[in-house]
Amino acid sequence: MLPRRRRGAATGKRLRRMNELTGLAEWTVPDEEIDHLGHMSTLFYAHRANQAALRLLETLGAGPADLAAAGLVAAVVDRHTLFRREQLARAPLTLAGGVAGVGPQRLDVYAEMANAATGDLAATFNLGVEVQRRDARTPADMPSAWRQAAAAWRIEPPARSHPRTLPLDRMGADLTAADLARIGIAPHLRREILPEECDADGVFSPPPPRLVAKNGVYNQGIMDQVWGTVPGFAWPALEMRTLAPRTPRQGDVLETYSALLSVGHKVMQSGFWTFDARSGALVAVMQQVNIFFDLAARRAQDMPAEVRERLTRLATPGLVAPRAR
Repeated sequence: MLPRRRRGAATGKRLRRMNELTGLAEWTVPDEEIDHLGHMSTLFYAHRANQAALRLLETLGAGPADLAAAGLVAAVVDRHTLFRREQLARAPLTLAGGVAGVGPQRLDVYAEMANAATGDLAATFNLGVEVQRRDARTPADMPSAWRQAAAAWRIEPPARSHPRTLPLDRMGADLTAADLARIGIAPHLRREILPEECDADGVFSPPPPRLVAKNGVYNQGIMDQVWGTVPGFAWPALEMRTLAPRTPRQGDVLETYSALLSVGHKVMQSGFWTFDARSGALVAVMQQVNIFFDLAARRAQDMPAEVRERLTRLATPGLVAPRAR
């Protein structure tokens, strides 16, 4: 059984029930969630965090049946992840979370993934869950009972969970396809949303994540010149954030652009933007920060100078700098 509440360290005045996190999931990492680096793939961190956020809504009286009865759906439109410690096959993991903020149309959720055997944090998450009209997939006001229930369980996320390199104003959510084209970045991926990928309302409904075979074809634009190019080394993620301002529908044609944004001695930052090819609307943006990692020693180290110089030539610095108002 999951613990109903788990108390974390807390100091301060009000908001008490401070850092009392609700147990949301527990599982053992299966082999099929282990990627080519030998640890749990970031795809499954994201998938399980999304599921946990929606499960938290259910504990507040806003489960799938409640949403459907009100003509609503809930969607994770902002997910920020800090990866703490890699998790291997058969690791016993738990997810617990709480409400970090309550708005008219959105709940902010803080969650922690931890190894039940060691007590180590695997990752922390900050998730924005938006309530939307089922037909239009546009923001909708939450019933007051849901907001009140959420407010009663407010917690204060620890400072260690705050974005480091990926605050909202550096996500490049105001970039357009034309902006990227002007600096020579072309889309590397174009796809149409097919009927079989959609739900009964004609809205894109992606299946659970599935790892591509190690020798499979990845199409990640400029990043294909980075991943797997240094034998014996890789770039696992330290921090990742995804914004999803628009839900695709059947017949939409999506184009994805990628950029290597910065390169340091150990870390690099990259981004992916997906637009509706017809309207130009931003569908999603994902950025990640990765560290150069020795697979045999299982530790980070400085990139060799020639690797850093090669990557620096591929980078587009300044692309996501905050713009003047």
